[in-house]
Amino acid sequence: MTNTLKYAHASNFETRVSYKAKELRLELRDDGDGFKLKDRHDGVGLVGMRERVEQMGGELEIRSSRGEGTKISEYCPLMENRRHDIQKETCSEV
Repeated sequence: MTNTLKYAHASNFETRVSYKAKELRLELRDDGDGFKLKDRHDGVGLVGMRERVEQMGGELEIRSSRGEGTKISEYCPLMENRRHDIQKETCSEV
């Protein structure tokens, strides 16, 4: 949200949280200036978001284009599923 306020000059900012049995999804969308993905330079904000999502075993997807705003989607496995995966990995190593 900070990047949207500082740089995007957006009029609207939308946040959506949803979940399924195995994953949590967070979508952040604005109608700001946007940017070309190939020209983007991840600042501390986007890098930090990506690192936190990956530490949780999730994925970060960024969609943006000049004049069209930006949409950031985060997909993270729910904790119960992560515990199960960790237990499976630990058991297979023994």
